[in-house]
Amino acid sequence: NSFCTLLDHMRRSLAALCLRVLSDKTRLEGTFSGSRLVEGTATLPDGRVYTGRFDSSTGQPLPDTTLMEDGDFYQGCFNAQWQRHGEGAALLRDGTRYAGMFLDDELRHGIVRVPDAAGEITFTGELKDEQFVKGKLDHVDYTYEGEFQANQPHGRGVLVFTSGARQEGTFVRGQLHGPDNKMKLESGHVYTGTFVEGRIQSGTLRTATFTYEGEFNEQGMAEGEGRAEYLTMDPRVIFTGVWRMGQMERGSCEDEYGTPIDYLNRPELRINVEGASPQDLATDATVRAAYDDARATHTEMNDSYVRDSKRAAA
Repeated sequence: NSFCTLLDHMRRSLAALCLRVLSDKTRLEGTFSGSRLVEGTATLPDGRVYTGRFDSSTGQPLPDTTLMEDGDFYQGCFNAQWQRHGEGAALLRDGTRYAGMFLDDELRHGIVRVPDAAGEITFTGELKDEQFVKGKLDHVDYTYEGEFQANQPHGRGVLVFTSGARQEGTFVRGQLHGPDNKMKLESGHVYTGTFVEGRIQSGTLRTATFTYEGEFNEQGMAEGEGRAEYLTMDPRVIFTGVWRMGQMERGSCEDEYGTPIDYLNRPELRINVEGASPQDLATDATVRAAYDDARATHTEMNDSYVRDSKRAAA
């Protein structure tokens, strides 16, 4: 009797392991409970292939079932429409990895790892329509945390470079834009104010030796109306007037107490401000050379400024 029972059980088990093709061309292969596939592989007419366990009542994939679609791999939870829904992880055919919470077939919150020539770009946060919305983006050269649009910094955020440079404020298409923004260069110089497409337009420049408040040109140099205060002098010296390429063309000079200073006839001040030696001030030619040296310093500072802006927009 026990032998007959065993044979009967084996016949029923073998009968349960079979291939069925539904009227819509869905192929079900594996173990069935009645008419329901409970474990095996389901291949849909659109090419999606599910492998794992299935609910014996509803037929939908159970957690940890895998999905292969157009070269993409997913393992996790599904909804009644057999869409990726709930906790899961995916490996796309281009090497991109997703992990987190899916909703109606899309990752809505989690981690995205994108292959990059320099290694990997990692995003952690909220997504919609497979694009970053809000979160943190890590790259070998920089980290950005804030809001996104079209996978670029867009909205409020903070961008920090491994070089020590830093940008914070409102980003538009990857660049600082608008009022109340801040940019720190590798040199330690800090711009605050209104930016247009990643470039300072008006505001304040702070360095270890001076501060400048006013207008700037596209290279981040003082140009237009402005006020510069030299901090290393005692008393401090203040220049107010019209500037061009980082140098004052016309205006006034006074100390921190409001006492006027005849700047042109004070060689020691020009030595401190322009970095010239007493010999440089002997002739007009050497004075012009001192101005060129000062301009070169501003240019070097600007190179860092422009480079950081371009990297932020990339």
